[in-house]
Amino acid sequence: GGEDFGRGPSRADRPHRKSKPPVAMYALMIYSLKVGACLAVFYLFFKLLLSRETFHRLNRIVVLAAMVLSFILPFCVITIYRELPAAPEMPAAEQLFEAPAEPQPEPFPWDKAAALVFLTGAGATLLWTFGSVFGVIRMIRRGRRERLADGTVLVRIGRSVTPFSWYRYIVLSEKDLAENGDAIVLHEKAHLRLRHSVDLLLTDLAGCLQWFNPAMWLLRRELRAIHEYEADEAVLDSGVDAKHYQLLLIRKAAGGRWYSVANSFNHSKLKNRITMMLRKRSSRWAGARALLLLPLTAVALGAFAETAYVFPQEPLSDETVLVPLPEDKIKKENRTVVIRSGKSTKNLMEKALILVDGREVTTLDSLDPGRIESISVLKDSTSKVVYGEKGKDGVILVTLKKE
Repeated sequence: GGEDFGRGPSRADRPHRKSKPPVAMYALMIYSLKVGACLAVFYLFFKLLLSRETFHRLNRIVVLAAMVLSFILPFCVITIYRELPAAPEMPAAEQLFEAPAEPQPEPFPWDKAAALVFLTGAGATLLWTFGSVFGVIRMIRRGRRERLADGTVLVRIGRSVTPFSWYRYIVLSEKDLAENGDAIVLHEKAHLRLRHSVDLLLTDLAGCLQWFNPAMWLLRRELRAIHEYEADEAVLDSGVDAKHYQLLLIRKAAGGRWYSVANSFNHSKLKNRITMMLRKRSSRWAGARALLLLPLTAVALGAFAETAYVFPQEPLSDETVLVPLPEDKIKKENRTVVIRSGKSTKNLMEKALILVDGREVTTLDSLDPGRIESISVLKDSTSKVVYGEKGKDGVILVTLKKE
């Protein structure tokens, strides 16, 4: 029984088990779900408390910080150690693996299908982002370029085109330049000076991993709106008449095609932009709501915390069965596997709580047998008493060799 556990059954004798995605792919999907949950919470926080305020720079910082935190927090795992009573000695012992059952039909690989859908969506979103960048570059190459005094490059297009800015380029038609060139150029220069195109590019790239999450695209839309509020504010601060500028926005509201990585002059909801121009300045106390981002971060850290169980060491009893591992698996070290049990082990590996050095894992498939010091298997009512509801189907305690 011990040697069978050390080297496992042969490939021909193994029963069919549910296929599992690669460890890296599974970890990426779990990580993406955690990021999605953070984005959803942060979006609700911003929409309810800050989106109507007029401190646009602070709002921009909050939205960008929320996105960055959403991608970082799942990596910050706090481990909580919990000491449990020693596992009681069991009177009987059984072999962990039973004879292979009859081959079962292979179930539909839902895990692989989900991974395929996730990768397909991420790849399509990435191609869409690159297509937007190439579209902007192609538009710039086709126009007549003119360098301005501040280093900005003005790109004139002969046909009708929606004015937009990207990197250090401002693109607009000859007609718009002749009729309303000053106001439009001031607006687009504000976008360039504040590096809004960098925000959009990074947000689009981050969205490749969150293409399925509405919160990601809603936050991105809020960020675009903040960009327009900042640019509109810069135009009005330069001395342009507010009513004349608002009428210009209304005339350009129909617009045309614009690119996701570029800031378009007529982007965002016109009503919201005009309302924001007319709104009274928000008080400083309203800006203090942004500090609520800190307790939200703490809540996220608590939600991602893990519990590691610490078990007191105890001497082996006379009833403990010592099963030697094969020499080739433990590099000729004198190690043993400890198996304590008292009931049937059928389907134990699929339902049991598995703890490796006190840390809960879902499977032992990727664990090298040569790293195992000992294994304890609990399969009676005691496991539920000691380990709670998670241990109702049995508990497998794995101790690894000390480095």
